[in-house]
Amino acid sequence: MLLGALTAVLGAVMIVRIALDGTGEFGARLAAGCWALAAIGGVLAARRRLLRAAQVRWTITAERLLVRARPGRRRETQDLRAESVAAVVVGPGLRLDPVSGEPRRADLAALAFGHRLELVARLPAHGLDGFQLAHALDDHGYRVITPGARSPRRPDYGLEGLPEIFAQVPGGRLVVEGDGLGWADAAGDVVLKMPQDRIGGIELLTVSGHAWVRLYDSDGDEFFSAPLSSLRISRTDLRDSARRAGLPVNDAEYDAYLSAAFHSAMSSLSAPDPAPAAALPAQGVAQEGRRPGRSRPASPISSSPSTLRPAR
Repeated sequence: MLLGALTAVLGAVMIVRIALDGTGEFGARLAAGCWALAAIGGVLAARRRLLRAAQVRWTITAERLLVRARPGRRRETQDLRAESVAAVVVGPGLRLDPVSGEPRRADLAALAFGHRLELVARLPAHGLDGFQLAHALDDHGYRVITPGARSPRRPDYGLEGLPEIFAQVPGGRLVVEGDGLGWADAAGDVVLKMPQDRIGGIELLTVSGHAWVRLYDSDGDEFFSAPLSSLRISRTDLRDSARRAGLPVNDAEYDAYLSAAFHSAMSSLSAPDPAPAAALPAQGVAQEGRRPGRSRPASPISSSPSTLRPAR
């Protein structure tokens, strides 16, 4: 920017000097024209650089948001009252190019929404730190939404996400070999083995309705994760084989199912049966209603109150 300004000043000085010396000759006029073009180019370059280098300034208070895209120019200032802002979305967005006026992609922008979900203002935030901006807004009582959260891991079926050795073994599958895990070929020969001292934990879980396994090292850090369908082993086989080998296996969903089934069975065994207690009064009523000297064939009596009838 300084170089462009110096070029413009130098061009203006040279044009004035040529004008004072006289412009009767063609060479002097040509030189003046060239210096004029250089001065115009210097002015445009300095202006372009100044527009692109202008920093955004945010003034955040509990009462208002004051955003100034070009310091020193009042018309570029956006003033929003706090009561008119329901939430501020902070994340990647668009901004107007200061030179061409065309919308350009920006790494950070802010959208202010009102209480009726209407867009109140587009606030420029390029050049600022998104973490600091979000926390500054939150500290002053504004609701902040950051849509740039990490997307959850999606299931990846096939051998693309597995190590190269897995894909190089035709018909390979995961097996429990001795006291560790191994990768066996179609003939059952183990071509890769991971000993027990390198396995800190085996976690079985369900992701999007499919069984997954996660392996952790001795420090508790996850170093492998894949669906069991890609490893060609069932969840039951891996869990039972690993537990027989003494490997640390965590299958919280299966353990919760067993616990619920055990408590359901125990509760049904420990609950008293109300049928014998209700049958005794019913039998007494039947005996009292029977006339002496006449016998009736025994009939089953239900314990339900709606089926009990006094004998005539």
